[in-house]
Amino acid sequence: MTAESPEGVDRTRLIMRAQLRSALKAGAVIAVLFGSLPLLFALAPGLSGCKVDGVGLAWILLGVLAYPVLWAVGRWYVAMAEAAERRPRPGGA
Repeated sequence: MTAESPEGVDRTRLIMRAQLRSALKAGAVIAVLFGSLPLLFALAPGLSGCKVDGVGLAWILLGVLAYPVLWAVGRWYVAMAEAAERRPRPGGA
């Protein structure tokens, strides 16, 4: 099977759809996690004034803790995308 054969084209489309679903899931996780921060600070105004070693909590969440979260979501996405590529081909072989 080559990429230009009908089976190869179908397989490529399946992989692309699976990777798109994975990307949308990862994007949704990031959007929910970081998009909920303004809501969290609006619902709990006391958090806005919290400071750790003189640095505001919002800065710590967005400036420090965001990077490990983005890294973890990125690793999760890559694992899902690679799993989509390793899945058996429809129809065998």
